[in-house]
Amino acid sequence: MMKNFIFTFILFAIILTVNAVLFQLNKRRNFISCPPNYQGFNVTFSPNSFPQKPEVEYNVSGILTHNITKDRTVLGIWYTDSSKSFGLGDTYFQNFTKSYKAKPPFVITASEIAPELPIHFFIQISVADPANEPNKYIIYACTEIDMINL
Repeated sequence: MMKNFIFTFILFAIILTVNAVLFQLNKRRNFISCPPNYQGFNVTFSPNSFPQKPEVEYNVSGILTHNITKDRTVLGIWYTDSSKSFGLGDTYFQNFTKSYKAKPPFVITASEIAPELPIHFFIQISVADPANEPNKYIIYACTEIDMINL
């Protein structure tokens, strides 16, 4: 009887420990610059877990080495699978409503309806200007985060 109690207690302790570790990993989220060497910027979002609510608010700020032009420069938000091979849903674009010179900090807030997301996915956010070709953009800065939903 005592062996069963000890075994059950140890099993319970292991399950709680694994669950606590996964919870901490899920909370530790940092955006990093996209490869290959794009300039990064700061991003926070709420709600803090996906897909708890389909609408996500992104607060983006930073300092860029390129000018941001009102109604021309866009903030792009897209989701990809864990291998970054397949896009999940459509890319969301929002025009900047204010111009910023290079170097002073910029700020923009965007609300977006997130697509249905798998357990493991990436969020990539960029600042870009349209190129001379349709549906092409010149990306000045990009940041991404590796997300795991538990």
